[in-house]
Amino acid sequence: MVSEHAAWRWQLLRDALAMLAAEPDEQIRCIDEAHPDEIALSFDDAYRFLPTLAADGLHPPNDTRARLDAIHKALTAMTSDHNPALWTYEAIRTSQRWTHLRGLARQAIAELPLTP
Repeated sequence: MVSEHAAWRWQLLRDALAMLAAEPDEQIRCIDEAHPDEIALSFDDAYRFLPTLAADGLHPPNDTRARLDAIHKALTAMTSDHNPALWTYEAIRTSQRWTHLRGLARQAIAELPLTP
């Protein structure tokens, strides 16, 4: 049986992927008036629980784990660029980097089971 905490962490990951996979206007609506980096922070919070999920015996499928790692790597690169223009509503709508992230997230969430 999956613990309540493990189920919560799994759902946190699905929710973060759903926000990252959403259409640009939906992403902006989800963060309301917050800074666009909240989308990345939401994913990062969930991604950091992967070792804990693994300790609980919960592992995303291999292809999904590779996509999660690719999303993390892409978001880390965007942050490391120190380019504020990537963290605007306009960038969410028009940047190829955000488009690429949405594609990875859509693939990952399609592969990730609804429940652990």
